[in-house]
Amino acid sequence: MVVLASEQLWPSIQGLVFWHEHRGGLQHLFIYHTADAERSAGPAKRLARLCRALYGREIKVHLPERPEGVQGSVDESICPQAVRRQIHAWRQRVPDHTLVINATGGLKLMFAGVLDCLDLPETQVVYRELGQQGWYRLERTHAGLHVEPLEVPPHVTDHIPVNLLVQCQWEPEGVEWTYREAKPLPILELVKAGVATHWDWNETFARCGLHSDKQQGFLFEEFVAATLLALGIRQVGRNYVLAQASSDRLEVDVVANFGGRLLLVDCKLRQEGDPRAEPVTSQTRQAAEVRRRMGGAGAAMLLVRPGVSWNEELHRLAQIHGLAVLSREDTLDFFRRIREFCGVKTALPAELAAAQGVLDSERAAGALEAFGRTRWLLPVVEPPEPLHVILGVSGAINSLMDQLGQDWVVYRVLDGLYLQGRLGSTSEKRCQAKLRNILADCAKVGNFYWSKAGNSFCVRLSVKPELEAALKDRLKAYVGRLMFS
Repeated sequence: MVVLASEQLWPSIQGLVFWHEHRGGLQHLFIYHTADAERSAGPAKRLARLCRALYGREIKVHLPERPEGVQGSVDESICPQAVRRQIHAWRQRVPDHTLVINATGGLKLMFAGVLDCLDLPETQVVYRELGQQGWYRLERTHAGLHVEPLEVPPHVTDHIPVNLLVQCQWEPEGVEWTYREAKPLPILELVKAGVATHWDWNETFARCGLHSDKQQGFLFEEFVAATLLALGIRQVGRNYVLAQASSDRLEVDVVANFGGRLLLVDCKLRQEGDPRAEPVTSQTRQAAEVRRRMGGAGAAMLLVRPGVSWNEELHRLAQIHGLAVLSREDTLDFFRRIREFCGVKTALPAELAAAQGVLDSERAAGALEAFGRTRWLLPVVEPPEPLHVILGVSGAINSLMDQLGQDWVVYRVLDGLYLQGRLGSTSEKRCQAKLRNILADCAKVGNFYWSKAGNSFCVRLSVKPELEAALKDRLKAYVGRLMFS
């Protein structure tokens, strides 16, 4: 087999495994690379190392003895004639073998050189469309170029250890990745304990008899990795760290190999507004760069942010960078969303289905989030005034409305329920009538107390115990929405 080395190594890895393990085996792997040390020669060496780690002496690996160099402003090694010349030389070295050329990697000029080799004897040219799972065989006919689809199952690479793939995709000279193996955890029991402890992860792990002296973020990372194992994904690692002298420390919390790609998960429990947290836009761009280096089209990345609400603009930014997001609004669908991200087509295993059932019950009881606790009453930034004998909480409640994208919040003080709202463009009279209409048959709306500016109000709700569930159901229709505008 001949492959063209580039930063997009995944099609070369997939083709190597498929043709060796499912198409009669390979005896030689010829890796063509250019003079570009970072984007071609480096990946070629890492691919060669992966091949030897997987198959030892079963496959003999060949690299160009003397790659074409740079002549003036032109890198001769990317030119069609250089590619054609090298492939012809390799063809002559194994005249009695069928030669499969994987034309997926490399530049367009290099691809043109491969097309010149279509007429070589006992030679097949195959190609994978990047970003898709489709493989094709290219042929030259009397009518011109013709392609036929090839069936290459994406799961043929699922047995490869994650650490080998990570090292192959991106490992600069002189440094190595460190990592830890993911371990199974009692997911259902942890979810039940999390609900009981209001998602105090140290107490949650302790209640399940597990080590609990780590920071909460590390415990959540272990939980997420264990969730992937429980989904049936065999190759999962966590806490991948690459420490480079020339740059900052790089970490990827969870990495898995499944379905013909690397799955990268970045977990952060820090709450919205936490001054220690990087801006979300910065996190997004950094994650996109990590995804590009660790697989490009052969990698998918999920940002898990239980403590942050993502608006439409942030979701668009993530989509532009090819990232998936699981934010606060998605946490009550956690296991469904994780299964969707991983590309698992089967139903949730029994334990995860039961854990999802616990979250569904929490939603039915009125919960808006899981796995974290939104800070809203105690400000995470400096308050507008020093502590006073009379505390003002309206500002914190207004901030919570902004976080939730609502113009209302219902809260409990002792045994009383109160609704604080903002008027918007609605008149006071219409606002009162609308609220009484919405809550008819489940709550009695008391007197309205208006702010001095007349643009916000507070009202007490009288609710019989047997009607509180109905009140929650009525309010759910307005979660994340405006009630009065």
